[in-house]
Amino acid sequence: MAAKPIDMAKFGDHLKEVGKAIEGEEMASVMAESYDAIVQNVRDNFTSSVTPGGDPWPERKKIGDGHPLLIESGDLLQASTGGGSGHIKVIEPRAVEMGVSADSIRHAATHNFGDPSRNIPSREYLGASEDTLEQIGEEIAKDGERFFVQ
Repeated sequence: MAAKPIDMAKFGDHLKEVGKAIEGEEMASVMAESYDAIVQNVRDNFTSSVTPGGDPWPERKKIGDGHPLLIESGDLLQASTGGGSGHIKVIEPRAVEMGVSADSIRHAATHNFGDPSRNIPSREYLGASEDTLEQIGEEIAKDGERFFVQ
């Protein structure tokens, strides 16, 4: 089947219509899937002791504390992955927010970003890998294709 030629004047008008349609469109299901993918990445970061970029976390100073890094009580892991107090989960029609409330887990930010004044290294656990972000982008693009089909 031969492709139809594109009338650029009409195509410009079509893009304007698509822009208006996308502007108010909700993508709640794709945002929920994105949230799930990011939470799985955070869980993987904890179980593998790596940053979202795949770099290993700095070793602990005291060897033999008997628990994996950042999982002494499990509260931080649970709050980070949605199963505990302090988890932040906001899924909007076109955005996702997740994290840990400093009111519930005071040391969450210290572990994620580090604290040089207390000689605590960063062990970044919140975030998604480049592969996951790429997959999320592909799913958003795939969902957006519906606006271009006439």
